[in-house]
Order: sequence, then C-alpha cells, then structure tokens
Amino acid sequence: MKRILFLLLLVPVLSWAQSPFDGTWKFEPDQSKLPMKPDEYLLNDGMCECKTCKPATKVKADGQFQKVTGHPYFDMQKVTVIDDRHISTEEHKGDKPMSDGKWSVSDDGSTLTIAWTDYSNPAGGPVSGTSTFMRVGKAPAGANAVSGSWRQAKLDIATGDVFAIHLQDGRRLFEHDDANRAIV
Repeated sequence: MKRILFLLLLVPVLSWAQSPFDGTWKFEPDQSKLPMKPDEYLLNDGMCECKTCKPATKVKADGQFQKVTGHPYFDMQKVTVIDDRHISTEEHKGDKPMSDGKWSVSDDGSTLTIAWTDYSNPAGGPVSGTSTFMRVGKAPAGANAVSGSWRQAKLDIATGDVFAIHLQDGRRLFEHDDANRAIV
C-alpha cells in the first residue's frame, strides 16, 4: 500500500519535469530538409501580400509599420520598396524588433535572396543568415520582381546558430521561419 501511495505522489512531480524539447539546440542546415511547398508573394499597386504565410499577410508597402493580426511572432510589419528588384522588411512585436530582411531578385529574375536577422532568440543575441529561393511561378505583369512563387533552395546561418526551445503552456511549441510562417 505504501508503494502505491508513493507512486501516486510521484506522478505529479514527474509532470513538472521539462519536456524533451526544452534546452539548447544547434541548427545544422546541411542536415535539414527545406520545404517543398513554394512561398507566394505579391507586391503590386503599393501593397505587399504573402499568400502562403499562416495567416496570410497584406500590408501597405510604404515604409511605415502596419498592424497585422494572428501571428504569435509579430504584430507590426513594414515593407519598403527600394526598386523593382529589391525590398526591405521589418517585423516587431510591440516595440521590440523581431526580424528584418533585405530581399534581392537576380538580374535574370530566377533567384530571390533574403539576407535576414532574427532578434527573437531566447538564448541570447540575434541570429542572422541568408535564404536563397528559386522561382517556380512568374510574377504578374507590372508587379515587383519579388512577386510570384518561390521554392527555398538553400539556407545559410551566419551567426547565432545555437538557440533555445521551450514548450509554451507545456503542450505547444511555437517556431517561425524567415518567411514568418508560423509552425505549431
């Protein structure tokens, strides 16, 4: 009887233990599989839209922060058009910068390169890198060259490749990628 009572008292204590996902992790890009589903963007008539983001985003591309809803990672987004092949983006959560990116489309229009920095690393300083995408769908006529469908071909982490993960509310793990798609 004492053993049963001891086990019953031990069960709540074990439930307080950390999850197997808690801790410090090192990202190994060479060991990772990149998403096969293409990302779809539209930058036209002063509006920038990410149709494949979860949830989708649509903001003015006027260099001013715009309110967005539904993202656990950010609540403000800014898109600045530099020219017909270059833009910059920034995301904030409240007053805190979360990420920024410099987007550049190659002269032939087949490659999109995003040099990004993520400031949300709970383990310390910023994480920066470069994501390279190959065009798999044309931009509509008259749209900025960043428009169209893109499949990620390469990911390089330049700095801060160690990060911490902790389960939110003990059940769900929130993560994001450089295109700000929420992964739950």
